[in-house]
Formats: sequence, structure tokens, C-alpha cells
Amino acid sequence: MEPIECVGILANKVIPGADRWARKAMSFLRERGAEVLLDPEMADWLDEEPSGRNLADLAARSQLVLVFGGDGTFLRSARALEACKVPLLGINMGSLGFLTVLRLADVTAALSAILAGDYRIEQRMLLEATLYRGEEPFERYTALNDAVMHTARGSRLVEFIISVGGQYLGNYRADGLIVATPTGSTAYSMSAGGPIIHPTMNALVATPICPHALAIRPIVVGGEEQIEVQIGDRSGRASISLDGMVEVLLQQGDEVRIRRADCTQPVLFPLGFGYYSLVREKLRWGGPELT
Repeated sequence: MEPIECVGILANKVIPGADRWARKAMSFLRERGAEVLLDPEMADWLDEEPSGRNLADLAARSQLVLVFGGDGTFLRSARALEACKVPLLGINMGSLGFLTVLRLADVTAALSAILAGDYRIEQRMLLEATLYRGEEPFERYTALNDAVMHTARGSRLVEFIISVGGQYLGNYRADGLIVATPTGSTAYSMSAGGPIIHPTMNALVATPICPHALAIRPIVVGGEEQIEVQIGDRSGRASISLDGMVEVLLQQGDEVRIRRADCTQPVLFPLGFGYYSLVREKLRWGGPELT
């Protein structure tokens, strides 16, 4: 891969030590001749000069953006930079880290290799959710992790009427329904009993949340399929959230059509990164080695 010469920095300002680690990375990069870019908010926080008017300026000039924080910070950064398609590398300062995969202890060694061109980039699927009221769409969103339709606060179960590619699949009442990308399969979907899907697969997974029927199970469909979810007449108040950030209220009769988005999110990884090693580490699979 081509050497990296220009790196943007984003960080979660509320995490203790995030400023110290961001400055450490900046010093390391500058010592090796790389240009470091900061948007005005980050520059003010780190007592540095800004590199442009806004995040779009930063992303347009960056070959890579480092994200210091947890998976939520990574998702917010991906959403803020969605139109720019700059690769992101997450440095884990959170609690889990399926998106922020680089450990703090490995930052300098990884950056040294990355600057020299020793890295790879994965194009992660985004989903597109289009909301219909009657025959007309009224909102359209993208998400890196998931679209979650669920009961609004203090309401009763929602009736979901589900089709795939126009073919009726079934209906049931539940607290919610998660439609996740492979990247998002290790997030809320996994917590609700959904399968883990390798993040480079072309697929979507629909996982019910506490369905009021024992036979209802998660289902994986091909990435070329569209999942159509209608809010039934036997529903309480419902809403849809995208990556846990954007939330929109839904009405009975509304339909949500979810498909693979036409665009992707590039994510950078050091050479030698292994997804299954990450799964084993984060989920603590396997016990102590036998001696």
C-alpha cells in the first residue's frame, strides 16, 4: 500500500487520558515526517492550530483518520465523515472494542508500520434504511452497525410484519427488531442472540428483541436482498434508531425498507490483524492454555 503522509486526529474528549494519548500520537507522527491535521474543535481542545474550517476539510486532506475512544466514538466519527470516505483506524479507549481494535500499547509500533505502507483497508458495508408513510419515502439514513426498530418509551409491544424482497416472511409482536450489517453483528444484535458474521461478508441479519413467540429466531439474508418491515396495527408507539444516534418516531402502517447502501466505509488495519483473534479476545472464548 502507499505510505501514509497525512493523518487526521479525532478523540472522545470525555475519556480520561484521551488528550495525552492523542498528543503522544501526534508527536510520534511528526517526528517521522507525517503531517497531522486537526479540525477546529480538536485543535482548541489540544491547544493546537486548526488545519481547516471543519471536519470535511480535515478528511479531504487526510489519508487516514485516527479515532481515540470506544466503538461509539468510532461510529460517530464514521457518521460525521461519511461523505468523505477517508479510512479510519480506531484506538481502543473504551470497554469492548470491536471497531476500535488497536490497543494503546501497540499504537507506536502500528503507526510506524502504517506510515511505511504496511497496512490493509477493508471496505465495510453500510446499510440504507428508507422510511415510508403511505407510498412516499419521508426519511433515508445510512448506518455502519444497525437499524433498530423498537418500542417507544413507556409503550407496549410492536407488531412487525416482515418481508424479504417482497416475499412475506412472517409477523410477530416483540420489544424490537434489529437489522444489522456484518460489522454490527457483534453489537446489539449479538447481545439479543444474533449470530456473529465476518465483517467482510455480503449479508444482513435480522434479530428480534424479546419476541412474544418461542419459534421466532434471527435470520441472515444475502446482501443483495431488501428487508421490508411494516409497523402493524396492533402496535404501541414505535421508533427507529440508526447506530444508536439518530432516532425517528414511527406510526402504525409505516414501512422501513432496509438494503445494502451503495457506498461503503473504509477501515484501516495493521498487517497481521486477525478478526478471529479479536473475537476470541473480546468474548473471552477458550480457557487457560493446557500445560
